[in-house]
Amino acid sequence: MSSSTPSQADLFKAEGNALFAKKNFKGAHRKYTEALKYDSENPVLYSNRAACSLGLNRYLDASVDATKATEIDPGYAKAWGRLATAKMGLAAFDKAAEAWRRALAALPTEKLSPAEKKQRDQYSSELAVAKAKLEEIEANSTQSEGLTIIRSWEKQKLPWERAIAILPDLAASLTWSSSAWVIERAYRSWERGVKAMKEFQIKQTAGGPMMFGRLGAIAELSNAILEDSRVFHISDENFASLYNQQMSFEAMKAKAWVESGPEGVMQEAPKRLEAEGWDAVRPALSITVRGWVVRAFIDDSLRNSVESALEFYNCAIDVLKWGAKHWGDVSFEEKGAIFQPTIARGIKSLRLGTLMKGCKENPGKYPYDELIASADELLAELGDVPPEPHVPDIAFYLSFFRYPMGQAHSIRAFAFLRKAEDLRGANGGGLTDDITKLYSKAGMEYLTAASCYPKDDLIYPWFLHCAYHAQFNAYATPRFLLSLLDMLEESIPLMNKIWEFSPEVVTFREALEKDLKSREDLQYALDTKQLELDSLILKPF
Repeated sequence: MSSSTPSQADLFKAEGNALFAKKNFKGAHRKYTEALKYDSENPVLYSNRAACSLGLNRYLDASVDATKATEIDPGYAKAWGRLATAKMGLAAFDKAAEAWRRALAALPTEKLSPAEKKQRDQYSSELAVAKAKLEEIEANSTQSEGLTIIRSWEKQKLPWERAIAILPDLAASLTWSSSAWVIERAYRSWERGVKAMKEFQIKQTAGGPMMFGRLGAIAELSNAILEDSRVFHISDENFASLYNQQMSFEAMKAKAWVESGPEGVMQEAPKRLEAEGWDAVRPALSITVRGWVVRAFIDDSLRNSVESALEFYNCAIDVLKWGAKHWGDVSFEEKGAIFQPTIARGIKSLRLGTLMKGCKENPGKYPYDELIASADELLAELGDVPPEPHVPDIAFYLSFFRYPMGQAHSIRAFAFLRKAEDLRGANGGGLTDDITKLYSKAGMEYLTAASCYPKDDLIYPWFLHCAYHAQFNAYATPRFLLSLLDMLEESIPLMNKIWEFSPEVVTFREALEKDLKSREDLQYALDTKQLELDSLILKPF
């Protein structure tokens, strides 16, 4: 290393520090990366770059850099703290707790400076939070909200079992617009994945223990979630152990980047491609991205960790977006089906659902305008949806064209509705033109969203319900409201054929029944001349 090298690294570091102080995390990240080219074993640079990634909510990249910093300097308290923060963002609370302990242990035990005392208090507080999270998970491990243990006596109530039973009649009547096709396809993918996982074994050989199993389980499970995430269910109490074993097995065989973030993948994949070719890179990219998707879905639905789920979805989307651009002239056969636009579309649709959940829980952190922008991006990507195909492509068409479109419109509707409610609350419950316009936009978006789903899908009547109540707050006419309620009433028997006993229907059945009761009230008001068909009314009429 020449004598000028350290000063060059210091220059980039100083520029990075200045940008970081201004919260320009992307710019600072680039400067620290440049500095590392000249001083690749500097723990401060890795730790500082980790801080940038934390500022960008890129927890995997932050974890990689902070880990590197602690490996170079095990006594670097701030690096341990940043590693712990990254692990908290990834919902890896056990690893976060251990990192907080290491951070505390790295601080002096006596004669602490005011800054060190502040660090100690912060690390102690964060360690307590991590411990509390671990205790909460342990207490709820057998009764997670999204955990569904399927037992044999329940099978006749399961939507995919009901779908399988009615598919012959749907085919005979040439009824292709049905959620039965979608849930049946997703179920087949899920079952193939679970079956493959159960074939995994560890056998003792002359050379020691070896893993034996069938590849493809992670692809099947991720396909099932992307096709229709409602198929996610657990029929074996050992599911988590089976999945972890399978993921480790497939990741090892493919040499997937399980410990890297998207930055690491983007740096290493081209190098491996040059050295080993697509036969080595294609499966590694597939397992990496699909593993992120499954992890994101599990963190959201079972662990209720929005932040971690969004991180893994973002990692998957970032790598797919980069790969599509970097290898734009490479065929899908070479680079892999993972780069098909439909895969990214499915991931973005799942991410939207998680983002909406985050917005419900913390609108300050996940603002409505971010929701709308993400939904608009997905709609722009969809463009003009192709005409409805015939079987056997109908399930694919619904999963990756109509359903994402419906998801995007419903997200827009939710954001407009929440904006209207917030403004109305600030206005003491009163209405203004701006508020009623937001209610109207929400109602029409929900109606558009409903139209993207088959009438026998449970989402169809629910979005009609949402549209009905939003429009009622926007001075709707009885004629329009009755048309919504007629559509809702017509859909319920169709929905029940497949989804009657699903948890969602059990939850919102009472709300739909109240809607139908309000139809009677509305009709009575018309019959008794209290209202006319084209009167403008507002709930309660």
